Amino acid sequence: MQLDAKIKGFADAQTPMPPTGWIKAIRLALGMTLQQLANKLSITKQSVSKLELREQEGAITLKSLREVAHALDMDLSQERNP
Repeated sequence: MQLDAKIKGFADAQTPMPPTGWIKAIRLALGMTLQQLANKLSITKQSVSKLELREQEGAITLKSLREVAHALDMDLSQERNP
């Protein structure tokens, strides 16, 4: 019970987006190059760079985010706090 109460406090915590955007931050954390991600997405590394820039600018589509998440072996969570 006490643990549940403590964990519940973290449920509303938000992690700010990294200045480079999540795609680039995760790609770099995984040690993945632009070319490696491009290969997984079947696009050019220039297109990956554009995806990263669009995400950073807040202009990326959910479809693109889902595709990138899948290529990074991740799931896209669309949960929002009320």
